[in-house]
Amino acid sequence: MPPVMPYVNQFTGDASFYPPLRKKGRSERSVTLHRLIVMPENSIEDLLQIVSENMPFDTDNLATAIHKLAKLRRNQNAMYETITEDPRWTMLISQVVESGTAFIWPMRLLALVAWAVASLRDRRITPLLFDIAAKRLAMGNVPQDLSSLAWAVATARAKDSAAVALLRQVSLESAKTVQSFGPQDLAMCAWAFAKVAMRDTQLLHLFADEALEKYTELNGQNLSNLVWSLATIREHHEPLMDAVSRTRADTIQGLAQQEFSNIVWSFATLLRTSEMLFRRTAPRVVETARDLDSQHLANIAWAYAKISHRDDGLFYVLSREAMESDRKCSPLNLANLAWAFASAGWHGEMSTRRVGLRDPKFFQWIAESAVAMSPQFTSQNCSNLVWSFATLRIGHQDLFEAMSVQVQGWLISNFDPQHLSNVLWSYAKLAIKNLDLFETTADEIVKRGVEYLARTPQNLSNTVWAYGVVVSKPRHLMAALQHHLTAASGFYDKLTEVRPLGKSSRAQLAMTVLSLHHLGLTDIAWHLFDQISKDGLQAGGEAYSYWLFIAGETRNPQREIDVFEQMARTAHTRGLQGACWNAVVVRCLTLGDESRARRSLQVMDMEELCNPLSEVLRQRLGLPAPRSAVGNIDWRRREKDEHEWVTNSLGFSLRLNKIEYYKEVGTLHYILRNGKHQDVPVIHRAIEAFTREQELWLKLAGDEKGAVLDKVLALQGKAKLVVEVGLYVGYSSTRMASQMRHWGGKVISMEVDPYHAAIARNTIEWAGLTDYIEIWCGHSENLIPRLKERLPEKSIDILFFDQQGTKMHLDLQRIVDFNMLSDRAIMVGDNVLRPGAPQFMYWNSVAGPYETQVVSLREYKQEVVEDWMSVSFWLPHSAEAQIPMTIPEAVEQLGHDTDGIRWQSVESKVSEQQWESHSQRMRREFAACGIKPFEVVPFQDAEGRSQVDLRAKQS
Repeated sequence: MPPVMPYVNQFTGDASFYPPLRKKGRSERSVTLHRLIVMPENSIEDLLQIVSENMPFDTDNLATAIHKLAKLRRNQNAMYETITEDPRWTMLISQVVESGTAFIWPMRLLALVAWAVASLRDRRITPLLFDIAAKRLAMGNVPQDLSSLAWAVATARAKDSAAVALLRQVSLESAKTVQSFGPQDLAMCAWAFAKVAMRDTQLLHLFADEALEKYTELNGQNLSNLVWSLATIREHHEPLMDAVSRTRADTIQGLAQQEFSNIVWSFATLLRTSEMLFRRTAPRVVETARDLDSQHLANIAWAYAKISHRDDGLFYVLSREAMESDRKCSPLNLANLAWAFASAGWHGEMSTRRVGLRDPKFFQWIAESAVAMSPQFTSQNCSNLVWSFATLRIGHQDLFEAMSVQVQGWLISNFDPQHLSNVLWSYAKLAIKNLDLFETTADEIVKRGVEYLARTPQNLSNTVWAYGVVVSKPRHLMAALQHHLTAASGFYDKLTEVRPLGKSSRAQLAMTVLSLHHLGLTDIAWHLFDQISKDGLQAGGEAYSYWLFIAGETRNPQREIDVFEQMARTAHTRGLQGACWNAVVVRCLTLGDESRARRSLQVMDMEELCNPLSEVLRQRLGLPAPRSAVGNIDWRRREKDEHEWVTNSLGFSLRLNKIEYYKEVGTLHYILRNGKHQDVPVIHRAIEAFTREQELWLKLAGDEKGAVLDKVLALQGKAKLVVEVGLYVGYSSTRMASQMRHWGGKVISMEVDPYHAAIARNTIEWAGLTDYIEIWCGHSENLIPRLKERLPEKSIDILFFDQQGTKMHLDLQRIVDFNMLSDRAIMVGDNVLRPGAPQFMYWNSVAGPYETQVVSLREYKQEVVEDWMSVSFWLPHSAEAQIPMTIPEAVEQLGHDTDGIRWQSVESKVSEQQWESHSQRMRREFAACGIKPFEVVPFQDAEGRSQVDLRAKQS
């Protein structure tokens, strides 16, 4: 007779008492039946037929049959209903309920049956089994019971109240006996709690502590499960993670694929860098790559990218293995692989930029694979994929058309603000003007409300930026944006919740400001500026640059002065404050606003910022001497090891020139101290002396490069207009303008960094050349159209590029398209070898309408490192002038690599040896692409000044 159990309900599992456990011997029939049940060739139907012909079963066979059916369903990927709706299955679970078998099963069998029933999603009996298990644990248990039941709940992915109650009982019992747990029990329990996202941090720390005590007993699977558990619930346990990070290379060699994949994934998820661990794991990944499935490949690539551990060889192997035809790659894995390659570069504290691994062949495969399975893409998969292509500037028409269909498909039913804003940003980044997508999105944003999109400021700034780039202006969206951006507790309040503004907030503000102007919402851009000014916040150079661009674009000089004044009030150092206030006064005097100039000088007096230049300006206004003492621009010389880098409170190495403009302010300090007023050669010698005496590198055309500019001016004749892209501190602009003023020529200099522009205004005014040099602040791609608007065609005689090398060719072509070059124009490019300007050099030296030579020289104050300065004569009547610019993929790839070391140098120190190696590599790669220009070497004259003999135009 089976024991009588007075259940409140047949399927709730609430029992009032438990019968004693009984052991039964197994009959010959039972043993024969067991062999029949476990036969490997059994199908689901075979096993269900065995059930119908041989019921009832003894307790062991009952558990075995239930477990075997669950495993068959999983292995055959059959529908749950194939089993759970079959009356023969009902016979099995009815015997469990009616006979009380669950009370007498050993805990191991109870755990197996609990897993089996839960994995079949049969809610009729799962709560009963979990409830019985929880109550039996309270009566006594061993670690294996606890780990087996936790494992059963987790592998079945059960999250109902009975499952939660069982895990809570497991937690309670485990905390009492954790010291008796073996490595396998620790790892299984930790894994189970993390798998069902039950955040029991106290228990997990107990497991981690005990694992450390038994560390030498842990195998690879134990280690993998433990760190995976910590990472899954985002819990840090530094002692255990530190121990794992020091895992020996030979131990890593013994890890299985799942194990080392989980370990690196866990470290990356917790943002726990370990150069040693990732370096030691890479060979093991390469060795076993052919045995890794696509999920492992994607997870490993993601992990290495997440912590910025760049290993080009490893990523190459991962990509080529992923492309093997016998591997099935899901949309999630495709998106993760693309994201990893786009993110596997140098990025960190000071820059929001990423320079990933640009692999055109791999991304072509990703695109083709994604198009084929595009209907399966979720919003997040789609977002990550197109973001990756846009970040690497890789276009693929079919992919973006397919993803556009997907986006518009899930837009209404699954509108996630972050995914949507990322998609729009990606299309705009690649200049893909899919107006249907943007109009459909605008309708949905207005329908749901801008507030929904703007839950985080970045979503809104990305979206506004995207509409600004493609110049899509749906009226209803523009009205909604205007209302939201001017409302209380809107975008601005969320953006400035944390003060001072961080890197991300400053970047979002800058994006929004420029985009509002492009969308015709300039008043809103100034509204944001007024709020920043009212709150006394430092908006960051990028935002100030855009406001200055807007002021110049709209011919609003008072707003320009407002921006420089805000920069002066919020600058990080007194030296930078003094330089910015000087710039304010100079602009006021240039514009005839003497009243505002006097007020600014009064502020400088009150703040004790008076300096030699401010006193020259004060005397020009006929003002009395200041009350405070007149000193030089404030600048404190740091120790040599702090000249370029300091370490902040978080341990990040930060460039001083991006915090306090240390070198640039120091240069101005030398100019005002050692450079004679209105004596340009002496001023230039002061700049060179600063570099030499302080042992600092400055990005300027000093000495040898200055000699090249002198020679270019002589070759061109009396140039009326020089356009310079990259002003910096004003060395090259003053060198050229000091000669051009004698025949009425002038310089227009474009500068993206507003603080550089402010410091350069000091240099230019001290040199007495303010009337001969115009400063246009902003990005060159935004400023070049202004040349067309304000100057006659063919007016540029010399074009000097001293900017990011991989943008030179684009800016040159914009100017050519506007027909702004005179027939005798000369183009000069600085730093075209180091870091490099591959596209510019290819077009100017190989395929375009130019005759080019280069000056081979050593970068200023870095005698080891070779660089080139290019000089190109414009050939407007050549056949090449009639063809569009075309850059081969190999050259584009080289340009991408060039940006890599450029941005690496922003985030970390790059040694002279690394730069020299890069320069020599560029020489080789240039030659392979056909870039073999005529070379000129500078020489010293009798007075020790650099000279250069450029070759005259040959055509």
